[in-house]
Amino acid sequence: MSVSTSSGHFVPKSGIGRGTGAFIYALSADETTPALAAPRHTITALFSCCFKCSCHPGWQPHFRSNADRAYNTLHFASKVVCQRVPLWKPRTTKQAEYPALFRCLILSLFCCQQPPFRGLFSPFVKFGVVEFGGKTVKNSSGYSLLNLMIGSEGTLGVITRAVLKLVPLPGKTVSLLVPFADMEQAIEMVPVIVEAQIQATAIEFMERETILFAEEYLGKRFPDTRNDAYILLTFDGRNAEQVRAEYQEVADLCLEHGALDVFIVDTQERKQCVWNARGAFLEAIKASTTQMDECDVVVPRDRVADFIKYTHEVAGILNLRIPSFGHAGDGNLHVYLCRDDLAEDEWKEKLSLGFEMMYARAREYGGAVSGEHGIGYAKKEYLKEQLGDTQIGLMRRIKKAFDPNLILNPDKVV
Repeated sequence: MSVSTSSGHFVPKSGIGRGTGAFIYALSADETTPALAAPRHTITALFSCCFKCSCHPGWQPHFRSNADRAYNTLHFASKVVCQRVPLWKPRTTKQAEYPALFRCLILSLFCCQQPPFRGLFSPFVKFGVVEFGGKTVKNSSGYSLLNLMIGSEGTLGVITRAVLKLVPLPGKTVSLLVPFADMEQAIEMVPVIVEAQIQATAIEFMERETILFAEEYLGKRFPDTRNDAYILLTFDGRNAEQVRAEYQEVADLCLEHGALDVFIVDTQERKQCVWNARGAFLEAIKASTTQMDECDVVVPRDRVADFIKYTHEVAGILNLRIPSFGHAGDGNLHVYLCRDDLAEDEWKEKLSLGFEMMYARAREYGGAVSGEHGIGYAKKEYLKEQLGDTQIGLMRRIKKAFDPNLILNPDKVV
């Protein structure tokens, strides 16, 4: 059995979770709860990091009963492990990797848009330990405080226990790599697939330039780099026959709508070749430039092609290199502004202008400033422009109700 995360499966092994795609930081101090008391200006940190590494032993996944096992419910309960560090100066390599997290009191929970969490337990100064959600499959009882906590970016509380839904690994998985003459054709294929009611578990888009960066970065050849644009689709199911019927229908649709070929990615070697390259896109782009910043934007699926074309226009206007890739199936785009050989002042000016132009166009298309990575500090002003004073005011009042001393991840989000 496995626990779904944002980019894979969280597979319990030998009592300690392993996997990729999500990580939980649980941080506390004397202002939050006496149970985790620590001197002022220090933090008590317990984290479970499942981002290409093992979980911290303090977080032990376990079934609490045979009934939990039968109903695919996994519990994570924290064993308090104290590590005292000044807020302003990380002392370890792990802390240095996430300086923004360790500068302040924070709980950060990064998860998919349909998270596998059934329940969370969180201590509060005013309320004590509060349980949100539980093991029920359906729940329409009052406001969804569970989802409010999940989406709070660590600004509302500290998670001490989580109840997760388990999802079995699929019996068969196959991917299709589909080349097109240009990005517009590739992206316009996505709504055709969606309208055909074929459930692909992933629909990614990528441009030739980004694939070439990955080839150079990994030192390995991609199956095909002759064309300007590609979509990568994944299908999974209980058996090969079910999966074959779905990907064959999509392959035929793609060829009918201008695809130049369809490559079947069905062996372990092919899967590693394609998905390792996809997984290396970010690092490959980073390695191709002196400095970069990301516009993690989301737009309606029928405006993805328009937005990508607009990023090319912005690149021309600003004389700036702006590669991109993303999740065409849900409209979440990863757009990177590259500094290359620009002077510091010129880079900052163009970066700011580029962000303003792209976030404004996303709002025009009915999109949002973040589809995955959240707001933090850097996107606060863009979020305010998107939501307006009324919604930001509501969020600030919610923040004050949960965190009256404003000590949890201060100055972030709102």
